[in-house]
Amino acid sequence: MAGNVVNGMDGDTLYSSKVGFINPAVGYEIKDNKTKEVSQGSDKVTISAAQSNKIKEIEEDVFDLTNEVRSDYGLKTLKHDVRASNAARAHAEDMLKRNYFSHTSPNGTSHMDRLNQAGVDPKIAGENIGMVFNPGLKLDIPELLMEGWINSPEHAENIFNPYWRYSGVGTAMYNNKTTVAQEFYA
Repeated sequence: MAGNVVNGMDGDTLYSSKVGFINPAVGYEIKDNKTKEVSQGSDKVTISAAQSNKIKEIEEDVFDLTNEVRSDYGLKTLKHDVRASNAARAHAEDMLKRNYFSHTSPNGTSHMDRLNQAGVDPKIAGENIGMVFNPGLKLDIPELLMEGWINSPEHAENIFNPYWRYSGVGTAMYNNKTTVAQEFYA
């Protein structure tokens, strides 16, 4: 499946594999200073506060790196949209939970559908997705993703698209896999 979508056109897969499940951002509650309980439907997983913080850090760093690269090439920086981040995070989590890697979910939901469901009504939109393995090895996940996306013409097209005005990043982690989705729109 694709690692990039612009106007419904699929590009090439950047990273792909069978994955597990975690939903670190929806319905969690702080159990103590060290763990959080995460729930989606009847599934519950306990993650550490450190892992939750790592997810937030990855999302912020991917967004910041995108703007740094755009600025280096004379493009306007993107504004963060929490609704786009929520859509991206839900997609990253869904890919892990349902064991797929694609811009289109098994029930046919596209990045445009996810943005609309999050309350965004874009004129045009795109999405980059990526998966990194073995993040426990202290990999710089945002740098690794950005390097891969910039070196992939289809992904770079999203990063350097001069029409985009907004972006949001979502991340999900389970065991040794990290999935990241980034939404772009105007």
